[in-house]
Amino acid sequence: MFKEILIHPDTELNEAIESLDKAKQKILLVCNNKNKLLGTVTDGDIRRALIKSKSLSIKIKNIMNKNFIYCLASDDQKTIKNKLFNHSLKHIPILNKKKEIKGIKSIKDFYNNNQLDNYVIIMAGGFGKRLQPLTNNLPKPMIQINGIPVLEIILKRFIDQGFKNFIFTVFYKKDKIIKYFKNGKNWNVNIDYISEDMPLGTAGSLSMFKKNFFKKPVIVTNGDLLTKFDYRSLIENHILNKNKFTVCVKKFDLKVEYGVVKIEKNKIKKIDEKPVEQFFANAGIYLINPELINKLKKNLYLDMPSFINKLVKDNIKIDFFPMYESWIDIGQKAEYEKAKRTFLKN
Repeated sequence: MFKEILIHPDTELNEAIESLDKAKQKILLVCNNKNKLLGTVTDGDIRRALIKSKSLSIKIKNIMNKNFIYCLASDDQKTIKNKLFNHSLKHIPILNKKKEIKGIKSIKDFYNNNQLDNYVIIMAGGFGKRLQPLTNNLPKPMIQINGIPVLEIILKRFIDQGFKNFIFTVFYKKDKIIKYFKNGKNWNVNIDYISEDMPLGTAGSLSMFKKNFFKKPVIVTNGDLLTKFDYRSLIENHILNKNKFTVCVKKFDLKVEYGVVKIEKNKIKKIDEKPVEQFFANAGIYLINPELINKLKKNLYLDMPSFINKLVKDNIKIDFFPMYESWIDIGQKAEYEKAKRTFLKN
């Protein structure tokens, strides 16, 4: 079925993001009322729009790709496969001669996802004080959403994308995590543990690895984040741009419910009535090159923002990668309740 990825050209960006987040195929087909394809929107188009600080209310017709590549319904499988590979596409629309949509083909239809050797480090040592009393006798990553521990949901998301090597950093109530996941055999992956004697922070715990242990960029993520994020795209972007450190960011629009007065030299220059401020928030997901991890001093507390700020002072370029996918920090009670209502529904 492809009807779930059909959208009208006047659809707003925020609505398109919701549709793309729910869609199995990470592409939207922009069509008119007669089902004629007018353009395509991929996750890359969405991320580029966010980087350019496009308003979330912008019409999708203003960012769609009008010069899309497609196949005809009469094309054989070999022709479709060659177009996908030759143009480095993840998806390709199938049209008739009138450019009416007849289907869609994915690169996944022609090969199985290869496994990735990159390590995934999941920070699972926090106290979860904001979730008390739920965390009085349970580590925060082990609280459940619809009967499944949050940490298991995170793990399965990575596994679905081809990751197999995991390291959990643990501290508070760590025995409950280790007893549940063991070595990862039940999920056909490898799980190791870094056990802190005292909290070292999201960056400080990385210092416990031996130098040169990692050979490829490492994903580091908080153990209380539920997201449908495409980690493969993160790695592809990181390698393509020769990044050393990539921070995932989530864009938010904050509407001020009052007229904002701009003052210069003790005079009112302008009044903006209920302006919308745009900002990027740290999403708690990072991709880090091994040489930067090797520089960390052992057993010193260091949170990730402080580590990033230090690298910036040392003239290390820190890149960012915008997320449009759903993202919930269950470390807050309101967000945890929201996750229970919505996250596993689609």
